[in-house]
Amino acid sequence: MKQETKPHVTNEVLTTKLEKPPLRHLIVTRNHLIDLLHRGQDKKLSLVSAPAGFGKTTVVSQWASMCDRPVAWLSLDERDNDVIRFLTYVIEAIRSVFPNLGNGILIALRSPQLPQINAVLSQLINELNTLQKAFSMVIDDYHVIHNPSIQQGLSFLVAQMPFHMNLTIVSRDIPDLPLSKLRAKNQLMEIGVKELRFTDIETACFLNQVMGLSLTKKNMIELEKRTEGWVTGLQLAALSIQGNNDVTYILENDSFPGSHHFVMDYLLDEVLVQLPENILHFLMATSVLERFSAPLCDAVLSNEWIPSGWNSQKTIEYLERNNLFLIPLDQERRWYRYHHLFAELLKARLEKNREQIAGDPDMISKLHKRASLWYENNHFTLEAFYHAVEAKDIEGASRLVEGGGVPLLYRGAATPVLHWFESLPLSVLDAKPSLRVLYATTLLFLGRVGEVEKILVTVENTLRSLPQNETNNNLMGHIFATRAAVAVSQNNVSRIMECSQHAIENLSPLNLPVLAATKWTLGFAHQMQGNHKLAREVYEEALRSSETIGHFIITILASIGLGNIYEMENQLHLAKNSYMKVLNLDGHLAFPASAVAYLGLSRIAYEQDHMKEALDLIQEAIQLARHLNNMDTLAVCELFCAKINLAQGKVGETLKLLKQASQSLQKNNFSKNMYKVAQVEVLTRLHLNEIPSARYLVQKYNLPNEQIRVHLAAGETEQALLKIQSMSQAPMEMLILHALTYFQAKEIQKAVVPLMEAIEIAKTEGHLRVFLDEGAPMEALLKASLRFEIMTDHIKTLLLHFSTKHPSMAPLTQRELEVLRLIAQGLSNHEISKMLFVTLNTIKGHNQRIFSKLQVKSRAEAILRTHELRLL
Repeated sequence: MKQETKPHVTNEVLTTKLEKPPLRHLIVTRNHLIDLLHRGQDKKLSLVSAPAGFGKTTVVSQWASMCDRPVAWLSLDERDNDVIRFLTYVIEAIRSVFPNLGNGILIALRSPQLPQINAVLSQLINELNTLQKAFSMVIDDYHVIHNPSIQQGLSFLVAQMPFHMNLTIVSRDIPDLPLSKLRAKNQLMEIGVKELRFTDIETACFLNQVMGLSLTKKNMIELEKRTEGWVTGLQLAALSIQGNNDVTYILENDSFPGSHHFVMDYLLDEVLVQLPENILHFLMATSVLERFSAPLCDAVLSNEWIPSGWNSQKTIEYLERNNLFLIPLDQERRWYRYHHLFAELLKARLEKNREQIAGDPDMISKLHKRASLWYENNHFTLEAFYHAVEAKDIEGASRLVEGGGVPLLYRGAATPVLHWFESLPLSVLDAKPSLRVLYATTLLFLGRVGEVEKILVTVENTLRSLPQNETNNNLMGHIFATRAAVAVSQNNVSRIMECSQHAIENLSPLNLPVLAATKWTLGFAHQMQGNHKLAREVYEEALRSSETIGHFIITILASIGLGNIYEMENQLHLAKNSYMKVLNLDGHLAFPASAVAYLGLSRIAYEQDHMKEALDLIQEAIQLARHLNNMDTLAVCELFCAKINLAQGKVGETLKLLKQASQSLQKNNFSKNMYKVAQVEVLTRLHLNEIPSARYLVQKYNLPNEQIRVHLAAGETEQALLKIQSMSQAPMEMLILHALTYFQAKEIQKAVVPLMEAIEIAKTEGHLRVFLDEGAPMEALLKASLRFEIMTDHIKTLLLHFSTKHPSMAPLTQRELEVLRLIAQGLSNHEISKMLFVTLNTIKGHNQRIFSKLQVKSRAEAILRTHELRLL
């Protein structure tokens, strides 16, 4: 006897849903349909659609077993209407063919903010494109899908998937896909009822060879006519005849003609009445299971239903031997399901007769509860939860939702968990405060922040009337932790600090998931306050805890926080490691953290003067932020892209991006971040020598560093020095501004002190742009500092980068400088010739020599080069 305690499972994914149904030993081979499906491989979509019982799955399975290319298989059920679950199974199905594909995407699907389905599918399509290997994918029972997001996503996949991929959809009805467009492009193969009906020859083969009958040709033709080639009808009729009914009795019975469902009901009665009682009871009891194995059936069935000498394994073998609509789900024949029509009718019969069969009106609930316990004991938490919900087993479902430390909502089941919470009567939630807190956490997790506080207040009021003990204190800590997370979404720093501290004071030391989340919120608050040391310490604590328990979300958030801190502390290699950890975990898709990680990596590449890499990375960040519809992150990414363009002299692109970012922030009510736009715009205005505009922005948005730059550009050295001395912090940028201010004041000895301090910080981590962005004044300062013979090797390295960025040029004459100044003021050649009392040709000659020396090709480029080199 075959023994199996649990099906193969990967990350709560039942791999029986991913296996092609094995073929029976005796089967009607439908060559003409297989040929059609073979031809469909060269098209994008093959659609096999017909009502239940027409052998759709069987014929597609036949084709898949003969296919000359790999075939990924996915069988759907009602629970797959959840977007996360659907996408997970699609990825896992394809991974059965390409095992290394989609690792990051699967992890991303566990994130708190679900990426748009098109973003996930775009990433999948990009990965498939790199394979360049032809394959097919079958999605069986697609008619169970009614979620519009999934339908829209599948339409996107069909439209965009690579040509070496063919999708075959098996469905009872016509799916909502762009079929007309596919027909017009000859990219659709359709197989319907007409093609699926059994022919006379196929009917004869099925009845006499597969079902073991000996019917006359006349009787077979009559049966085919009555059933209209409907395979399930033929099978039921054959089973009825096998039960010693004369074929004439079947054909002459007036109840036989009619719709498929009516015929099915009639014939099922004829078949079931002939079965042994224990088999009939087995069929009805196990109909509550979507899929089953012998050990699961043993656990679900009560002893009185199985007679002595029988067990579930023997019963399953009997059903398969007698063609009783049993479909194997794996090659080993350990897992099965019933034909869908058969299962539906068995469930209806069980519902109607449950009290008469077992003398117990709660029998169905008990069956589900036993199934739930078996699944739980075999580590199928999600399947156990579904059956607990069906059993209305609140205690069991609660235990599963709480998850033994890591709640079920953190394991890709937030949506079904929320549906369960919303279905519970208030009396249940009132009696179990911990459920209410998890309800609030689930709402927060799914972005319904506005509904959270009302629930928390209710629980808090309940707890105040209860005695203080470790359990109630821990629950109060969870309440404060949830409030801290809400405050993070509102950037309310004082509230984050207050709630995080209260949470830590109350939480049990064993409650690692909530403690890890609270450490992260506390770190976020410290970071917002500029306390980098404390922020780093609590981020590291959060990271240690989250990695210990596998709390993927906090691992990502803490890594992002640490990356930011390391950047601010000029530890670029540690920052890079933190950002790379995020991308390795979340698959580049999870939520804004992925875009933020790309942004951080772009900043690091920029600082180390890897400009192409920086631009590629920021484009990835922008694309992800757009996919996630995260406009705040998108605007910040566009701003940094603008800074890269400015460094490359692309002022037009810079101004365009500044305008986009400004409009986006205002449109989406992120005006508090407008100062970030102003910071880059000040640099741009100074680049264009538009000092009044830059000064206005500095005053409007109170930008201290940029104010120093305006003073320097305007020659206001004393004001720049006063501003520097009023600032307490001394980051690298401030040290460099301090040095340039002294240098402009011709106090070279004083300038060298902060310059050397900045170089000391920069040399170990490869900082370059912080010097290069200062242009000619910094180059001159570095050259002047060589005479002090301090860190000369590193200074020479910096100067080498300057010479690469700005090759030496022939000096401009005084007359050329005069012409250049007038060009920068926007005067035309004609206007300049009149002002200088020379001919137009003379001015044109000056222009050619100026352009040649500046190594530019136009007036606009000459103006930009002039500002870059501070020639005027």
